[in-house]
Amino acid sequence: MKPLQPNCTYHIYTHANGYDNLFSEDRDYHFFLDEYKKHIYPIVKTLAYCLMPNHLHLLVTIREEQDLNALINEKMASGHEAPKTITGETMEQYLSKQFANLFSSYTQAYNKTYHRKGSLFIKNFKRKKVTNEHYFLR
Repeated sequence: MKPLQPNCTYHIYTHANGYDNLFSEDRDYHFFLDEYKKHIYPIVKTLAYCLMPNHLHLLVTIREEQDLNALINEKMASGHEAPKTITGETMEQYLSKQFANLFSSYTQAYNKTYHRKGSLFIKNFKRKKVTNEHYFLR
């Protein structure tokens, strides 16, 4: 699977493990969006999203590399550890890590709320680079 890259648009999608649901109540959708704002909103421009009980779709454009580097420097200034600039593979790892953090934090809260254990999402989220207008509109 190709890594996420700055200034590119992606269709990102994932679903629940097995027959589980990702969202059981309205408050779950709201909590997910709060976590999304925390982990993903700073690194992407969100074009569209669709959250369904057992899966989700996101249409996002990854912010430009200079904006991402500025974000990293801001995190460093506030006491978070991060490299001063991120380029190439490190940038790609950082972007994927933000999505992993979203799914992990949501899973932990969901598991605690519904007294369950284990992974909630399938192992790796899927991504498809949007390279033409037809796919973008579809």
